[in-house]
Amino acid sequence: MKQEPFYLNLKQAVFCVLFLFSFPSSGQEITFEHIVYGTREGLPSSETYEILQDKRGNIWFSTDAGISRFDGYEFENFNTNDGLTDNTVFHMYEDFKGRIWFLTFNFRLCYFEEGKIHPFKYNDKLRSILSDQYIRSISIDSNETMTFTGNRFGLGSIKKNGTLTYQATSKTRTGKIGFYQNGKDLL
Repeated sequence: MKQEPFYLNLKQAVFCVLFLFSFPSSGQEITFEHIVYGTREGLPSSETYEILQDKRGNIWFSTDAGISRFDGYEFENFNTNDGLTDNTVFHMYEDFKGRIWFLTFNFRLCYFEEGKIHPFKYNDKLRSILSDQYIRSISIDSNETMTFTGNRFGLGSIKKNGTLTYQATSKTRTGKIGFYQNGKDLL
């Protein structure tokens, strides 16, 4: 029995592999479907700052022309006529009660609860200590104490009864990044 040289077996193996790969394989093809949403579909503006998905599955968009809530089918838009303290909303936060908080351009907080937007009752207290800066982020614990950071590394809190504490940790911009862990929230 004559044995074939090794290089013929290698040629046959390469041919078989190339032959098998020449067939289209639809099981390995990955395609992603996407939908583009813009002002024609219902967003109030094409300039979006943040997107948040709440506990109910709604998607919230903060824009320079108000906020928008998307339930998967249609957009519902809110602006100052609906109670927002400013139409430009930079940041959103959902607290333990499911309220959606909005941090706006004019530094006044407001929140969405039970289908309406309400201004934060201690906005004037916050403005008195943060007159030349804005609130960068917030966190609200189960006692309804709001912990917040200013844009100059300040850290403060305001309790449900209005008791306010604040410590400015830097008066100048240093280029450093600071953070504070409040439960699961990172400020």
